[in-house]
Amino acid sequence: MELTERKREFLAAVEELYRETGQPVHYEDVAKRLEVSKWTAYDMIRDLTRGGFLRAQYQRLPSVGRSRMIVVPVSMEQEWQQNLVGILEIMQELKDKNPKTSLEILSQKIGKQSKGIFCAYVIVMSLIVLRSAVGSVKVLELLAGGLCPQVVLATLGGMMLGHFLKTKSDDLKGTLDSYLPKYQQYISEVSDEEQKQLVVFLEQAARQLSTNSGIVFKGG
Repeated sequence: MELTERKREFLAAVEELYRETGQPVHYEDVAKRLEVSKWTAYDMIRDLTRGGFLRAQYQRLPSVGRSRMIVVPVSMEQEWQQNLVGILEIMQELKDKNPKTSLEILSQKIGKQSKGIFCAYVIVMSLIVLRSAVGSVKVLELLAGGLCPQVVLATLGGMMLGHFLKTKSDDLKGTLDSYLPKYQQYISEVSDEEQKQLVVFLEQAARQLSTNSGIVFKGG
C-alpha cells in the first residue's frame, strides 16, 4: 500500500499517542488528536492496518460486555519486547538478594510505566516473594492448567494477598500494598494480546528464577 501524505499524518498521530501513553491506540483518540470525525479516523486506521503499518489488538470492555479494536505501530512493537527483556535482566541481578532488598530496588525502577510494563514489574515482585514460600513450580502448574490469561494473572495477585495474610510479612507487604490494587485493575484494562504476552513473561520469569537459564524473552 502506498503511504500517502494523509496516511503518514494518521500513522504519525498513532505513534505519538502510543509513545505518550505506552498503550495501544483507539481510533477515537486519533480522531480527537487530528480533529477529524471518528469515521474518518476509523477508515484510515483500517487502511493502515491492512497495509501492515499497524497491528490490531482487542481490548475487553467488561462494562459493556464486548471488545474494541485498538492498534499498535508495528515499528514500535520491539520497544515492548525490549522493556520485558530489561525487567528480566534486572530480576536476574536480584536472584541472590533477599526479597526485601529486591522489592526496594524494583520499587525504585517501576516509576511511571505503561499499564502492561507496570504489571510486568509486579509479576517479578510477586515471584520473588512467593519463591521462598511456594516456589515457582506452583506458578508453572497454574500456567499448565490452560486458564485464560486474565485469570492466570489475577490468580497470581490473589496468591500474593493470600501469602501476606498467612505469613503476616509486614515488611514485604508494605512495599507491595500500593501496587497490587493497581495490578488487578490494569490486567483487566490491557489488551488481550498484552495479557497473553504477560503470561508468557510470567512463565519465563518463573523458570528463570528456578534455574540458571539465560534471558531470552519470546512473545506468545
